[in-house]
Amino acid sequence: MKNRVLSVGLMSSGGGEGSLRLFKSIVSLSNRQSIKIPFVFCNRDKGEYPKTDIFFSEVEKSGIPLIAISSKKFKLSSNEIEEDGANFEYEDRILKHLKKFDLDLILAVGYMLITSKIHKKFPMFNLHPALPWGPKGTWKNVIRELIEQKITETGLMIHRVTDELDSGTPLTISKFNIDVNSDKSHRDMTTNIRNAILERESDFVCKTLEMISNGNINYNNPESYIDISGYLFNSSSSS
Repeated sequence: MKNRVLSVGLMSSGGGEGSLRLFKSIVSLSNRQSIKIPFVFCNRDKGEYPKTDIFFSEVEKSGIPLIAISSKKFKLSSNEIEEDGANFEYEDRILKHLKKFDLDLILAVGYMLITSKIHKKFPMFNLHPALPWGPKGTWKNVIRELIEQKITETGLMIHRVTDELDSGTPLTISKFNIDVNSDKSHRDMTTNIRNAILERESDFVCKTLEMISNGNINYNNPESYIDISGYLFNSSSSS
């Protein structure tokens, strides 16, 4: 992987602060490292969601090609929805666009759909707000389970996307402590944990991409995951 440019396609629903911050950080990294972003794919259209429109504006400002295909509109117009929620026809339409690019890998950051075909056509990785042995699902599900089970150590991982949700081989992890045994309200603990995740995501993703670009991680055949907690700026306990 050394002495060549790593081509990383990004997929995101662009739904909030985390997606926007991650995109800006990855673009900044690409200006320093041998990394290029050939496209950003989003499963929403302009005008569908105000926060995604802000995300679109940032992508357009960067000059990176934006591919936007509304999964919501496609679902309303299609009868090809499978029982498990997968829409193969929708993914076929996405793949027609992605096949035009020379890609090393796809990174999903805040992408809220489960894929059934894309990860079988390209090496695809996902940012998940928990450790490999931790809760699965959306960040809301993860945080709720952390609080309910009084788990005091959590983290982030980037893992291979497979047919099994949030269970593919992890490339990198980062650990940090959280306070779930205080007398704070459930809402306050949720906010604190969510903020702790958001504070670390950009550093974590960028360090992982940097290590792949430099040849320190073989994303096609990793021997085991790498704990990069010590590389990250804000690795202290959350309160």
